[in-house]
Amino acid sequence: TNRTKNMITYDQLKMMKSDAMIINTSRGGIINEKDLAKVLREPHLSGAAIDVFTSEPPEKNNPLLNLPDEFRDNIILTPHIGGITVQSWSELFSRSWINIQRFFDGEELENRQI
Repeated sequence: TNRTKNMITYDQLKMMKSDAMIINTSRGGIINEKDLAKVLREPHLSGAAIDVFTSEPPEKNNPLLNLPDEFRDNIILTPHIGGITVQSWSELFSRSWINIQRFFDGEELENRQI
């Protein structure tokens, strides 16, 4: 939303301890990507892990994708897959099978969206 867009900018990033790492797995656009790249180049933060981007997939000119080689060891970029784990897939399939059984038994489905 407009309230959360660029909620974390250069000023907030500079307030963090220099040995801190920032992780964003929530929503793209919350962290200003240009400002984050600038802070990582200074270098102020020890690193970043980013799973969501302002534009998905990220555009080729995204400043986080274009950091110089010497800063790439301090950043992990993933394509919005941070929630895909062995546990989450196991839970997904388990709940899916429960709903299939519920359907054939004529029962109410879990988490049904109308």
